[in-house]
Amino acid sequence: MANSEHNLSIQDSFVQVDGANSKIDIRKWLYKMLFNWHLFVIVLFLAMIGAFIVNKTILPQYKVRASVLIKETESGGSLSAGGVPDLMSGLFGQSRNVANQFAILSSYKLINRAAKKLPLEVAYEKLTLFKNIPYYKDSPIKVVFDTLNAESSDLLFRFEYLEGNKFEISSKGNKKIDSFEKEGIFGQKLTFAWGALTIFKQDLYWDDEDIKPVSFRYMSPLDLYNQFSQIMKLDYIMEDATIVEINIVSNNPARDQEFLLALTNEFLNENLERKNIEAIRTIDFIDNQLKQLSDSLTFAENSLENFRSTNLVLNLDAQAQILLEQMTEMDKSKSILKVQAKYYEYLLDYVQKGDLDKEIISPVTVGVVEPAIVKYTADLSELQMRRKSIGSNNAISDVIETKLSFLRQGLHQTVQNVLNSTNIQIADIDKRIGQFESKVELLPGNEKKLLNLQRRFKVTDEYYTFLLQKKSEAQIIKASSTPDNIILDDAMVMERTNAKTLKINYLLAIFLGLAIPFGYLIVIDYIGTTIQSKEDIESVTNLPVLGMVPRKEKFDLIPVLEAPKSTFSEGFRSLRTRLEFMAKGQQSFATLITSCLPGEGKTFVSLNLSAVFGLADKKTILLGFDLRKPKVASYLKVKAEKGLSNYLIGAATLDEIVVRPNGLNFDIIFSGPIPPNPGELLGSDRMTDLFRELRLKYDLIIIDSAPVGLVNDTFLLAKHVDVNVFVVRHKRTDKELLRDNLAAAHDNNMENIAIAVNDVFFKTNMSNPFNWFGRTGLKYGSGYGGYYGYGYNYGYGYGFDIGKKNGYLDD
Repeated sequence: MANSEHNLSIQDSFVQVDGANSKIDIRKWLYKMLFNWHLFVIVLFLAMIGAFIVNKTILPQYKVRASVLIKETESGGSLSAGGVPDLMSGLFGQSRNVANQFAILSSYKLINRAAKKLPLEVAYEKLTLFKNIPYYKDSPIKVVFDTLNAESSDLLFRFEYLEGNKFEISSKGNKKIDSFEKEGIFGQKLTFAWGALTIFKQDLYWDDEDIKPVSFRYMSPLDLYNQFSQIMKLDYIMEDATIVEINIVSNNPARDQEFLLALTNEFLNENLERKNIEAIRTIDFIDNQLKQLSDSLTFAENSLENFRSTNLVLNLDAQAQILLEQMTEMDKSKSILKVQAKYYEYLLDYVQKGDLDKEIISPVTVGVVEPAIVKYTADLSELQMRRKSIGSNNAISDVIETKLSFLRQGLHQTVQNVLNSTNIQIADIDKRIGQFESKVELLPGNEKKLLNLQRRFKVTDEYYTFLLQKKSEAQIIKASSTPDNIILDDAMVMERTNAKTLKINYLLAIFLGLAIPFGYLIVIDYIGTTIQSKEDIESVTNLPVLGMVPRKEKFDLIPVLEAPKSTFSEGFRSLRTRLEFMAKGQQSFATLITSCLPGEGKTFVSLNLSAVFGLADKKTILLGFDLRKPKVASYLKVKAEKGLSNYLIGAATLDEIVVRPNGLNFDIIFSGPIPPNPGELLGSDRMTDLFRELRLKYDLIIIDSAPVGLVNDTFLLAKHVDVNVFVVRHKRTDKELLRDNLAAAHDNNMENIAIAVNDVFFKTNMSNPFNWFGRTGLKYGSGYGGYYGYGYNYGYGYGFDIGKKNGYLDD
């Protein structure tokens, strides 16, 4: 009988609380990784292939850079003459000017001016297996869109070369245009409902043997602006400097370099054009005045010559000459005042009409030096230029409009006052001229006429000369104008910006190639439900582990007898030795072999354990006490007409049921015919008689019983044995089910229990410490359990079915 001193409490022996052994075993994880090295190699290989494919799809990105020096400007002060408040104080100084230039450089107008200088109307890409490579000027084809409606402006076309001069173009269409395919010939116009185009072959870049499909699309001015405005970045080259750096990062560096060259040149040209607008408008204004004076001057000159030739009068006398000089001087002053008055009227009309899109003519160019008007017009011109450069959607556009409103009001009031003052001066000169004209009336008739003719000619001539001088000054200003800004560095292609990405992808692949399988092992270890390692058993119970039954790839009925000196047999010898320790040195003892469910190899273990005791000259008998579904006879391929069921009902004696099949070194009592009431038979008095007789004749009694998790038969047998062995199958037995069955065993007073692990794959030999730490088990299979298990259906008629549905295959 079992020794009661080996009966351990459920807390200490049968059931272990999960997490009790939470200490991380570093050596265990190293062994796991070594054992599953192939998994790491496979995942790492796949990750590197993935990184290679991803890198093949990445286009190289290059940085193109140019820099521009922005002219510094002084902050605009308040207008003391007009009393206009400076709403932009602190905003429009040096930083104001640089901000304006930022806006100009990124404006729709300037970007499109630069884009028109380049062949960007059509964008081309080479279509390859992994990526689309952009062309710039080196495309093998050139597409000319003859007509194109708005609905087709976003179509993406595909060109494929056929043979000779033939090709095919196609498109997937868009929401308004269906997909299409059409063949064509180089140089021949192709007409569609949405427009027409012609495709030309570029012989310089054409190679019949290496023409990949090409995609192309029309780029509208808005498309070009959106494209470049998104990739172009502006920034200060350093703090407190007015040097602006323009950067573009894309996969088409040749295009970007030429675009930045064009952009910076157009930036300077636009600045120069703005500066010359004032001079051009001044020249136009003076030209209009000169046209009117030209006829007057010619008429005055002809009239004077005709009078002199007709009347034979060449010069005036001294008195008349003095009067002429005095009146001419006053006429000259009056003419200048009239020019100024006309300019003042122009300013009033300009302000009242509010036509601020036209550049205002500078007062200095027409001789107006009134400080307040000069200041007003200068500020007004500056604000007009700024409003044009930043557009209406800029954050400070409302502030600029407010400033313009104040300037218009102040300018209107100032000009009106100055114009009134000028008219008073003109009236005063007219009064003084009238006094001189009364003196002229006293002169003789011919002399009086000659004086008037000379006066008219001289005034017109001097006025004409004055305007010619102003025109020359404006032309000199225009010719000597230079841009305010300077290109410091022309556009140049800098370093590749995404070269590190390729290395990072490979490093990431290495990391994932190691992390994924390691993470998989961790997940399987911590969320796996089956017994995978010794630690899993220790997390369930503190019961001792007798040993591990190795897997044998080649099937034998009883491998211990087929190869008694093998490593496999050595595992069972170790199991035998520890089992004898569990029996406390008894000369004759009984051992019960059971499991949680069918398919875990208890019959296989029972047969080989019996054989290994027989090899040690121990008189051994194996009892097939699985009365409901006997397997021992069928495994040994023998016919058993009588067995335990016959003995228990009194239909046979012990000697009649004990057999030793050929080749075995131990006796066997088979189960016999399946009885209708196995539970009653196992609890009968004949059971006690059976074990009493067997203990007298045999050193070792091994019982192959039914699984604990299915029926109650094993608990009825437990009281007749000394050692109970639970067979746990590696990667098959569920941890929670083992926990529940051990708890049930404790509740039914099973004593002296130990664990034997079946179907463990050893990589080299049984002494190797990492042999059974494998988690993925690519080499694990069904082992011998597949030949010795219970099958998918236990067949006891209890209303449930054991098989794949519950996760346990027969062994």
